Amino acid sequence: MAQLKNEKPLKELFERLTTSHAELTGNGPLTAKKYRKGQTIFQQGSIPKGAHYIKSGWVKISRVDGNGNEKVLRLVTKNQFIGHLSLIKKWDYLSTAVAVTDCEVFFIAKQVFFELLQKDNTFASLVIEMLADELVETETHLDTLLTKNIQERIANLLLSLEQSSDADPTFNDSLIRLPKKDLAAIVNITPETLSRHLKVLDDKGLIENNKDHIELLNRKGLLKKSNLVD
Repeated sequence: MAQLKNEKPLKELFERLTTSHAELTGNGPLTAKKYRKGQTIFQQGSIPKGAHYIKSGWVKISRVDGNGNEKVLRLVTKNQFIGHLSLIKKWDYLSTAVAVTDCEVFFIAKQVFFELLQKDNTFASLVIEMLADELVETETHLDTLLTKNIQERIANLLLSLEQSSDADPTFNDSLIRLPKKDLAAIVNITPETLSRHLKVLDDKGLIENNKDHIELLNRKGLLKKSNLVD
C-alpha cells in the first residue's frame, strides 16, 4: 500500500519508455487506458496477456475464496505494476484488479515485457527490486495482522495510505478518498468496527472522518497509536 522505494526510478524509466521503447523492443508504443471507478482491469482465473503499470489512481487487488467471499489483499497506487507475478510465473491470475478511483494504466504486452527484461538492464533490476519490496510488504502486513491490535492496525493503514494519496489526479490534496469497506477488509475487520474506531480517532483530534474522505490531523499522534514509535 505504501509507495515502493523504487518508485522514482520506475517512474523515470516509464517516462523514457513511452517515447523510446519501440527502439528497445521493436514493437509499438505502450498502450495507455483509462479506467473509471469500479471497472475491472483483470479478473481472477483469466490468462495474463501482459503486465499493467499504474500511472495514476488507486486499484484494489482482491481474491474470491472457495466460499465465494471476497478477500481484499492490498490497495495499489501510482508507479507500481500489477499482474506481473502471474505473467512471470505463467499462471492464471490469482486475483482480481478493480479501479477504486478513476485510473490511468499502461498495458505492456507479454512479448514487450519479456523483451524489456532481456534488453533493458534497468528495467530488469527494477522488476527484481519490486518483487522483493512486495515480499517485504506482504510479510510486514501479515505481522501487523498477527501482532497489532485493531487501533494500531488502523493507524498504521491510514499513515501508509496518506503517503500515496496524491495518486488521484482529480484532487490537489492528500486526503484519503477510498471506500471504507475496502479499508476495513485490509485490516481484517468489519466496516462497522472500522467506523467505531475512526470515530474514536476523530474524537481525539487525530483525524477528521468525513463521509467521503479521511484527513490526518495529527501524524505524530497516529504514529504513537500505530506503535511504530515509542
